[in-house]
Amino acid sequence: MCKSDDVTDYDCSAVLCESGFSNLDLELVDSESNVNLLTNETYSASDITISGNETVEFSIQVVSEKSVLTLSDSEWDTGTYDYVLSVGDKNSLDLTLKLERSGGKGCCSNTLLLDSFEIDGEVQEEDTFLTYKIPINNID
Repeated sequence: MCKSDDVTDYDCSAVLCESGFSNLDLELVDSESNVNLLTNETYSASDITISGNETVEFSIQVVSEKSVLTLSDSEWDTGTYDYVLSVGDKNSLDLTLKLERSGGKGCCSNTLLLDSFEIDGEVQEEDTFLTYKIPINNID
């Protein structure tokens, strides 16, 4: 793909790289029924707070026909980031993101990636690409 006599001179004009990690999508679902609590409007943005870094932001967006809570932080780089997500009056979750760089050399090197995502100390598995289902006890 990238050929050059000088390995430090890459021609990346025809290379399409995967974009780096820039946001995290959380689907808030009822812990019993698995119903999306943002889509059915049980919770709205005014019912949600996130703390841990003053630069963290969130919004509610529709991704793949599901309403999700999208987290982003302008300061994300390699390292560990801890947040507290509060949904309603009685749901508080500790979130930990571990970010790393892809490394290597060439056109698509040094991309920011999500190494792991934990909720209350438990590593989470993606439901779909960078979207995680978060079970919420709908008790408010």
